[in-house]
Amino acid sequence: RFITPGVKIEAGTPLFEIDSPEVAEAKGSYLKAVAGLSLAAKSAEREARLFARKIAAEVEVQQAQAQRIEAETEVAAARGRLLRLGLTKNDIERISTKNGAPLNGVVVIRASRAGTVIEGNAASGEHAEAGKELLTLSDLDTVWVMADLKEADLAVVTDASGKEAKIDPMSRSFNGRLDTVAGRMSETTRTAKARFSVANTEGLLKPGMFVSVRLLLPAKGETIVVPKVAVLADAGRTFVFTHKEGDYWVRRPVTLGARFDGMVEI
Repeated sequence: RFITPGVKIEAGTPLFEIDSPEVAEAKGSYLKAVAGLSLAAKSAEREARLFARKIAAEVEVQQAQAQRIEAETEVAAARGRLLRLGLTKNDIERISTKNGAPLNGVVVIRASRAGTVIEGNAASGEHAEAGKELLTLSDLDTVWVMADLKEADLAVVTDASGKEAKIDPMSRSFNGRLDTVAGRMSETTRTAKARFSVANTEGLLKPGMFVSVRLLLPAKGETIVVPKVAVLADAGRTFVFTHKEGDYWVRRPVTLGARFDGMVEI
């Protein structure tokens, strides 16, 4: 393996190499197809010259041309198989040259895109089963944050697509934007997933982090708000104290509304 987790790489960077019997077989099939095409092309050219000299029949020329087209199709199929197995166009061209690549099963796997290596799950000499994730590569310049919305919040948030949000991990705050809200709720948690896009050019947000999300919604007229610590509760009823005069305070019952940044609507 050439790359370790946490490294930012460009597209085309070598990641690791594998030795596959299937790749070795595919290289041999490609060489066989290339040789077949060369022979078919020469045969078609020869038949065309003989036909021009009225030595060969037209049907023989047509058969030779059909064989050449069939050989071209086999080369294209063999080439496509090599590309799907991870070889580059340059790797394939080297196979058919005189001093080309060795016909072994070694192939270098390169990054298909720029990004950050998240994790690697392979060791040198390990047997890799089909379907196993050997290395995870992701572009972390923009990340998705998935938030859990309570059922009571859905009516407000569903119409807030595109609105700005504050994403707060432990250390600092990030600006985000609401992309979409899931079409169904979890039956166990009674919450729905909301997806936020967040710029992460510094790479401080990592996959698996826990964050809190504050969605910034437009105000609907004037609202009375007080600090959360000013709201008290007794026997299930909420209230605040308002100053009358001097040392005299009056208890006022209140109904709580939206909460934001240490404040609560009453």
